[in-house]
Order: sequence, then C-alpha cells, then structure tokens
Amino acid sequence: MKQVANWTPERQRSTTAFYDKYVDKLLADIVRPNRRTEAAIRYALEQTAYQIDARRILDVGCGIGWSAYELARHFPAAHVHAIDLSAQLVAKAQHLFERPNLSFEQADLHDAHYWTAQAPFDVIVLLDVYEHLPAVDRPVLESRLAEMLRPGGRIVLTTPSVAHQNYLRTHRPEGLQPVDEDVDLAILQQFARRAGLTVLEYRMRSLWQSGDYYHSTLGTKASEIELLVLPPDLEPLHDRSRRLYRRGCLSFRQLVRAYLRSLRR
Repeated sequence: MKQVANWTPERQRSTTAFYDKYVDKLLADIVRPNRRTEAAIRYALEQTAYQIDARRILDVGCGIGWSAYELARHFPAAHVHAIDLSAQLVAKAQHLFERPNLSFEQADLHDAHYWTAQAPFDVIVLLDVYEHLPAVDRPVLESRLAEMLRPGGRIVLTTPSVAHQNYLRTHRPEGLQPVDEDVDLAILQQFARRAGLTVLEYRMRSLWQSGDYYHSTLGTKASEIELLVLPPDLEPLHDRSRRLYRRGCLSFRQLVRAYLRSLRR
C-alpha cells in the first residue's frame, strides 16, 4: 500500500495507541453529556436530512459509535458504515450499538485500495476529525473523500475554531491530540475546490466560549426546493445511560447520577 506523505507506520501506531485510551472519555461524554458532541451530532443529522434519497452514509472517526447510531436511528432507509483507526473504540461501538442498518469497522482513510472498493457514499461525516488529519496529507485525503462521494452528495464537518485551538495550546495543552491542525474557512474552501464542491455552510457555534466551533457542509449548490428540517431529537439521556449500564460500562451509582442529571435538563 502506498503511504500518504507523513503517515509513516510509526505515526500510525502511536496515533492508534493514543485513541485506544479514549474509551472512558467517550463513555463519559455520552452520559455527562458533552455539549460539543451533542451539537455535532445534531448538525450531522440536520444536514443528512437534506439528502432525502440517501442510502449510504460514512461516519469517519466514529469513536465508540454514538454519532453513527444516531444517524442509523434517524435514517433507517440508509446504511451507516462507521470507521475508526482504533480497534479498541470499534470493539466498544459494536458492543454498545446494534442496528440492522449499522456497521462498524477498524479502517484507515490512508488505505486507497480499500476505499475504492467501498465507495460511493451519499453523505460523509467527519465530526471533530478533519483537524486531526495532517495538513501535509490533506490534498491526497481530500481527493480520496471526493472520489468516495456520490455526485450530489454532502460532506459534513465539525471543527474547533483557530481561536479555540490557540486557547488549548496556551492554557490546556493536555486537551490537544497527536495531530491538531488549524482549520478555517479558507482551508475548507480549498478543500471544496480540490473536491469539485462548494462550501454550502460555515456556521459559527459558541459552545463553551464565544466562537469556539464551526459546523460546515460541502456539496453541490443547493436545489431550488427548500426543505423544512426539524431539529433532530437525540436518544434521551436516561436511555443512553441505561444502555451503558446494561452493557456493563456504567456502575449503578453512575446510572443514578445520570438519571438525576437528565431530570435537570
């Protein structure tokens, strides 16, 4: 397999090892819950709803599967294929979330031959993933994503703002990941040009601080038909907590805390 520049076997192993340790953090995000993750999933659901004939959805960097599960739950006519670099995260996702239209797999976007066989997809989702792709690799990976996208499809991204990345570098460096690149509108416009797409939306969000995240969609120009997309409802917090408890990922005390937290929402 031809390696993309800067993605050496050593870097792949070290990055994979980093994410293998992310299981507990992502479990906590489900029952805490993490407002960044909830907002990102809601945005992905909203944008996917515009693809009224979507049959295949790819969730890149799915973690323990929460986003993929919500996509599969809201769009039962589509098959959601979710991938992550970490086999540990994929195993946990398979343990937690089961639906007939949902599959999980340990896979690497850098494997060109694999993705040629998998394409095409109607929607490709990268929630807090694009900033973790090395900038030097972007031209190749962006071209690959474009090849995997069905004509008329959409690429949905959520990314931290440059200001938020700078805040982490200065005040909370432990919050950074092995690769944490800056992403702004100019970079996404460049991505869109390489992919033969358009930036349909670049929406600023203020989750913990002012303007700390951006939600973006790349695609072809919107049709003249305006669709009314209602705000999507995520699986209720108490149901998510019971799921983790039944699968042995949450203690009874943690379950009670999550239930009390759901009453305050």
